[in-house]
Amino acid sequence: MGTRFRYVADDALRAENPDWYPECHVCDAVGTVYPMRATVRLGDGQTEDISAVCESCLNTGINIEYEFNFKENVLKYFKRDSSNEDPKTLMLQALERLAHNPRPAKCVQGFDWPLCCNDFCEFLGSPANAEAYEAFRIDARFWVGGPAGKHLSRNFLVEGPPELWTEVSFFRCSHCGKKHYIDQYT
Repeated sequence: MGTRFRYVADDALRAENPDWYPECHVCDAVGTVYPMRATVRLGDGQTEDISAVCESCLNTGINIEYEFNFKENVLKYFKRDSSNEDPKTLMLQALERLAHNPRPAKCVQGFDWPLCCNDFCEFLGSPANAEAYEAFRIDARFWVGGPAGKHLSRNFLVEGPPELWTEVSFFRCSHCGKKHYIDQYT
């Protein structure tokens, strides 16, 4: 688990380039901002698409409007646990925690974030090359809106590298240690 953000490993945390994103898209504060490609509901009730957010806004929480049917999709992966909480309550608690994290994974096909053990997984970063990708995915679960067969993922040793290695994102469950990855390409 990251020390600054629960679902982003410290080694994977990268601020946005200040030449591209000099200020927070929520509060307009100038300074260090993190990736947050999302639609948020502002205090006046209006929605706005944002790309960068400051740590202060993340700490106070922002009201994210999740894409498509993301909530309905992830709900099926929450199970009643030892606390005997309703799965929907567990999901809403996890979504609230997720709202306090940047979104460094490049989800060009729509927002996605692997789940395991009734919680979202920690983002670890992207591979540097095909060998790193293959070494990670050997014992990792491919995720496409839910667990998917590895036969659906690409083999870069055979197909050649992706356009950008950031199309692939690695995750780990902070509860059981199981690894997951997503691969969203253009």
